[in-house]
Amino acid sequence: MDKPVIYLSGPISKVPGGNKETFIDAQRVLEERGFEVLNPHQICAEIKRDWFQSEKEFWNACMRACLKSMMDAELIMMLPGFSNSDGASLELENARRLDFKVLYYADWYKEIQPM
Repeated sequence: MDKPVIYLSGPISKVPGGNKETFIDAQRVLEERGFEVLNPHQICAEIKRDWFQSEKEFWNACMRACLKSMMDAELIMMLPGFSNSDGASLELENARRLDFKVLYYADWYKEIQPM
């Protein structure tokens, strides 16, 4: 049986350290529960900042790679702070238009915790 594929979406650019810990923690929890996880940090790892003349060009290249990769998912997980992120907002808009199932990590994580 194939694992469900889920794309992580949340703030990166405007968060210290790129918010990597949040993405890593969410990926770990989701993988433990049987998901295949698409993590933007891993998707953009091969894209080097010094290939571009500006941060905007680098951001655009990462967003294009992420949106392309996101098309392989069936679900999207919105991480805390997503509403303050231009990239996550773009990903969420595309996910909604394409009828992805949208999950919100804060709500979902509460549901899976033992009482």
